[in-house]
Amino acid sequence: MQRYKVFINQSVFYFTNNCNNLGLSELKDVDSTIDYSNSSKEFIGQLIEKAEQKKITILFIYPNVETLWKDFITFFEIRIAGGGLVENSKGEYLLIYRNGIWDLPKGHIEGEETIEWGAIREVEEETGLFSPRLIKLITETFHTYWYKNSRVLKHTYWYLM
Repeated sequence: MQRYKVFINQSVFYFTNNCNNLGLSELKDVDSTIDYSNSSKEFIGQLIEKAEQKKITILFIYPNVETLWKDFITFFEIRIAGGGLVENSKGEYLLIYRNGIWDLPKGHIEGEETIEWGAIREVEEETGLFSPRLIKLITETFHTYWYKNSRVLKHTYWYLM
């Protein structure tokens, strides 16, 4: 399945080569479907600006999703992060309270560390746990934010721990 899903504030952008790659619950929320064959990189930029101001859900379709994705990410500084869904022996999950919201522990990968080690380090730093055991990669997410007058696309790798 070739697809990306990106959160821009409360908006969602899907990028795929085939709308069958989305579930019915995702498709029902789509406000606009864009055939990128009939569009442009500049149009992506306009939609990003719109998504930062208003909640919209856009589905981009193009046979070569990687080309479409490369055009999209030119609008952002890319940051790689790792995080953990930490489960204890009772089946309970660990959350942290940060900036007024409950969240999962995560953070940016530093220097030459691997994504796996960065995820473990971030969970340790943000929770006080010592050496959480990494079990498996469960998903990857993309979301955007502004930092020092630059748009950032954060690509987070999530591990069950």
